[in-house]
This record gives sequence, structure tokens and C-alpha cells, in this order.
Amino acid sequence: MRRIGKFQLLGLLGRGGMGRVYKVMDTEQKRLRAMKILRPSEIMQDLIGCDELKKLFFKEASIMNQLRQRHVTDVFEVGEHEGLPYMVQEYLCLNLGLLIGESNRVELPTRPLSPVKALIIVSQILDALSGLHESGLVHRDIKPENVMLSREGEVKIIDFGLSRFTDRKEQNPVGMIIGSPYYAAPEQIDSPEQADHRADIYSAGVVLYRLVTGTLPDEKTSAVSENPLLGPGWSFLLKKALTANPADRFPDALTMRQMVQELKLDWEKRQEQICSIPGVKKEFFSRQDWQPRSKPVHTGKNDSAVLGNLNSLMQPEIYTDNKFQRTDQGILDHATRLMWSNDASREQLNLEESQIYLLKLNQRELPDEQINLWRLPTVEELLSLLGPRQSLEDFCGSDLWQLKDRSWLWSADILTSTKSWIVDMDQGAVLAQDRMCRFHVLPVRQATCV
Repeated sequence: MRRIGKFQLLGLLGRGGMGRVYKVMDTEQKRLRAMKILRPSEIMQDLIGCDELKKLFFKEASIMNQLRQRHVTDVFEVGEHEGLPYMVQEYLCLNLGLLIGESNRVELPTRPLSPVKALIIVSQILDALSGLHESGLVHRDIKPENVMLSREGEVKIIDFGLSRFTDRKEQNPVGMIIGSPYYAAPEQIDSPEQADHRADIYSAGVVLYRLVTGTLPDEKTSAVSENPLLGPGWSFLLKKALTANPADRFPDALTMRQMVQELKLDWEKRQEQICSIPGVKKEFFSRQDWQPRSKPVHTGKNDSAVLGNLNSLMQPEIYTDNKFQRTDQGILDHATRLMWSNDASREQLNLEESQIYLLKLNQRELPDEQINLWRLPTVEELLSLLGPRQSLEDFCGSDLWQLKDRSWLWSADILTSTKSWIVDMDQGAVLAQDRMCRFHVLPVRQATCV
């Protein structure tokens, strides 16, 4: 395996016009990291020039290294290897774009989050922005792809390549687009050198809109403001954040964050009342006398259809009418004849550690030929626990009492030699993840009798 200093390159995580990001192992500290290496495309080299690209790369690394803020990804080392600049950052498995299913075609619908989860995430984004703006820095590229999530679900902002200090006169390279379509504020498109902290507030408003509705805001879209379940506060917040005139937006990120927190408290108070309204929980098509697949599959990159009846957003189209019963052995679902563990793993584990966890769990069981062994569930088995998650009314609670706040679960199904499938139980969505990432385990086994 190739090495750069003390870092062993383990695999490519992603690539873009400016460079590539690799998963690396710090061989001294025995910790996974992410290494960003400047490897610009020929188009970027011709458009901007290698010297200017190097300058921008080291500027980004310097900014991130100086910030040291809770909601900004840490940079551990900056250097140059064989003429190629690199920086070493935290290794984080999930970003917000992956969580909601945003593709390269950004205009396509995404998976909506529950209002509370959306507000928690945007509150942390605004907390990060408040700190950046106090330092005189404007990010200028806030979007789901640049919002990473730690194992605890905490926001970490990345990609400061387009950021600028408002007290410095900096000219952007000729031909370089500043910001991302759909998320950038109007004034940032027209005059990026003049865009201040209020451009980031606009972008945060777009992110919140997308998280709740699964769509992007435009003049014809008013799904949030017209939804009576949310209340008038949502309409006021989003209209103020997304107004075209910067002077009419929130004066700073902290002010917007305070209103986001108020909306969160208001929603939590209203949620119980909303979810008790007759008819709010929608009827759905359920499978009768159905046994989910128990044998793991190796899907490969282009054959995820074998995981089950999934739509384009990797969510189930058919649901199970569960009939749970607590027993001495675990939680029995009479609908699928599966026995679930009373609790998910306390710690988050990588896939190898998950197998060790299950082995130890089975070793603690009394020897009994009538009891099947605990194992990792398949994607189909995990999806059998879910109800619909397609609108605001579908976030009214769950029978999955054993999960608590452990929503990201390993499945037994394999994608490639380095990736496997997990299920986000909050959203009811299937995601591909590196096997070295850490998530919870919910053991399952076949019930001996029903």
C-alpha cells in the first residue's frame, strides 16, 4: 500500500475538480483519517492555473487549521508530497447530502427529515456560522454535501476553499464559480466579492427548506409555509432567511439560530397533539404472511434492487404491519416470525467488531438447541420494522422501543469488498457505508415458535 509520511493510503473516498480525498491510517496513532490531495482536473488547471490552485489549497488548509471550532472539521497535518499539497482531516463517514439522498442532480427530490431533526442540524450549522462570522469569515458554500455528521450526529462543516475574510480585499480567480447552484444567495452569484455573512444565512435557509420538504425552494414552491402542521413561525423564518435582499434577512446567524430553537421547542410541544389527531397516521400497503430474506446478499455496485422493494430514494415501498410482543428471549414480531434483541449495542462498532460482538453475545447464551443464534439482520429484515417516512405526519413515533437514539444500524448485506449496507431507522432508508465506519448493531434471530 502507498504511504505518505506516517499515513497509509487505504482507498479513495471521493474526487472533484480540485482533487481527491483518501481514507488513510495514521500508523503512529492508529487512527483513521481523511487526506485531501490537490489533484486538479485539466479543465481546472487550464482555467485557473496550478500556482493559483496551490495557493487556494493552502489557504483553505490554513483557515481550517486556525479555526479549531466544535462544528468545523479538524485538520491534523498540512504538507506536500512529491509536489502535491495535502491536508489530513477527521475521518467522518456521513454527510448530510448522503443522509437525505441528494444526488449529482441536485434538483431531484430528497428524503425529508423529521422537523425536530432538521431543526437540530440547522441549529448546529448556524452555531458554526456564528463562530465563523465572528472571526470575519464567510463560508460561501454551505450545502448538504459540505455538512458532515459525526458518529453522534454532530455537525462538522468542511470545504473552506471558497471562503473569504470580509476585511480583506481578495479577487477571485477569473472563471471560478463561487458557491453551488440552488444554495448560493443571489448576490453571491452576481458579485461574490461583495457577499457577506448574510449569504451564508440564505444558504442555511435553503438547507432547512430541503431537509423538511425534500425539495428546493423556488417562487412556485410553498410546501412549508402552507403546511398547517408546522405553524406560522416556519413561514416567517424561511421567508426571512430566503429573501433576495440581504438587508431583509436575519442580521446574523445567532439571531436565526434563536428562532430555530424556538421553533424546535414549539414543535415538540405540538407533536403529541398533532400525532393524536384521528387519521394523521396514514394507512399503508402492508405485506401479509411475509418472511423477509434472512440470507445475506452481495449486491455489487449496480444491483441494489436485490435488497428489497425500494424506491429511487432507497426507501421501502411496502411496509409490514408489525405485531410485537416482549418475551424472555427478546422482542418477538409475530408478523415476520423474527426475534429481536431487547436492545441495540451500546457502543458503535465497525463491521468486524460487530461480528465479535455477536459471537460474545451468543457465547453468553445458555446452551440450548432450541434457540437460534443471534446474527446481523439483512436489509429486508431491518426494513420490516419500519413504518412510512414520507411526510411530516409520518414522524409521530415508533414501536421500536429497543432502538432509543440508535438509528444507524449495520445490516448483513454487502455492497463491495470495502462497503456494506446500513439502514437509517429514523428515515427508513438504506445507505452504503465503509466497513471501517462505526454504527450500532441490533441482533436478530429466527423465532423457535410463534
